[in-house]
Amino acid sequence: MLKNFLAAILTLAAVSCSSDDPVEIGGTVPPPPGKEDVVREPKPKAMWFGGAVNFPVLSSQERVDKYLRQIKATGIDILYMDVMGPNNRALCNVETLKPYEEMTYDIFEYVLTKCDELDMQIIASLTPLCVGNPRTKAGPAFDSDRWDGKTQYRKVTKDGDIELIDIKDDATADAVMLEPSIPEVRQYCVDLCSEVVRNYSHHKSFRGLSLDYVRYSNGTDNASWFGYGDTFVKNFEARMGVSIKDQNDFITPDGGLGDFFKEWVYFRTLSISEVIRAISKAVKAVDPECEVHLWASADWDSRYSVGQNWASTSYDPYNDPAANDPNHSRYIDKYHETGFAEALDVFSLGAYSTAVWISENPGSIWSVENFVTTYQKYIPKNHSCKVWGSIASYAYPTSPDKLSDAITLCLKHTDGMSVFEFYHVNNMTQWSPIKKGITNSGY
Repeated sequence: MLKNFLAAILTLAAVSCSSDDPVEIGGTVPPPPGKEDVVREPKPKAMWFGGAVNFPVLSSQERVDKYLRQIKATGIDILYMDVMGPNNRALCNVETLKPYEEMTYDIFEYVLTKCDELDMQIIASLTPLCVGNPRTKAGPAFDSDRWDGKTQYRKVTKDGDIELIDIKDDATADAVMLEPSIPEVRQYCVDLCSEVVRNYSHHKSFRGLSLDYVRYSNGTDNASWFGYGDTFVKNFEARMGVSIKDQNDFITPDGGLGDFFKEWVYFRTLSISEVIRAISKAVKAVDPECEVHLWASADWDSRYSVGQNWASTSYDPYNDPAANDPNHSRYIDKYHETGFAEALDVFSLGAYSTAVWISENPGSIWSVENFVTTYQKYIPKNHSCKVWGSIASYAYPTSPDKLSDAITLCLKHTDGMSVFEFYHVNNMTQWSPIKKGITNSGY
């Protein structure tokens, strides 16, 4: 998702966020044709509101007022709002982070106040492991030496020699990200999330906290995965009770599986899960009613590469014949213990696919329909963690009916729905298809 924020920023100057669509408040969403006699309990309907790409809107209270009313009129009354803006600076008042230099007022406080008035709800979105921009060399990672050696590393092997690449120096990375196996990093994440909840949960519109990018950064291939720093290796050896020759024991120079590959996969995933669990426990201590959400890709099978196991601990890929793990090459027998669904109130299922229906992409998992109808293998029905289908509006720039269908599928097959993201919706004038999708679902 952060990658989409960055891409959108590049086009911000060329595309205006000043839609003059009429705004109407009030009324109820009519039932779908022929379904007037069906009474359904409404499901949550949310929209993401990015802090970086939408800063020109957020910097104007008048624009905030206008677009909150526009969102409400469309049938959406929940916002996932970033409280971290450009270069991972704060768009709210917290001591843990520096404020964004161009912030002239407490943006998050203002949006909460307006949502109090409009009977809307806010879920504060945070990327606690992200501490800067590797291209601009700006952000907390560059403010002091606090995070030196505590960011994520990948490796390059040349002629048998290993070179470690700090993500701070990797311009291909989406963001500078901290190494989650380090206790100080975990405590920083806990402190940041707890402070946001402590400072703002008194608002009636404050519903919860959502986590994003709590994982290892993407590598372009097996050989460039992150999770190789010297501190990481020491933590790995201590926790797993093993000694390694060098980082090639994880992944070989040619991208093959090293002797400790599946233990490495487990430890990375465990480190991420322990950060999420620590945040959830701390947030609930501050406000037991505060919901804890997390977004991740709906493609569970891809998550082992970035250390995210969003499944329940009841799902065991080691003993699942259908798991894509020939000869137990990915998972050790206790990998299922890394599942973090039990730490969440809501999992935002990232069904970001250009194909909506299975028939559009036969033989592939990549369709919204497939993702929203198969997730219960990983998070069972009636689990304490609810699942909201999350779709990307930018995937349907010229297909309003596909956007409507994607929204309808999410609401019919999951516990709620969220649309990414306001910037794209507004610039592509997608308000009507969103409203149509909500109406057609009956929820």
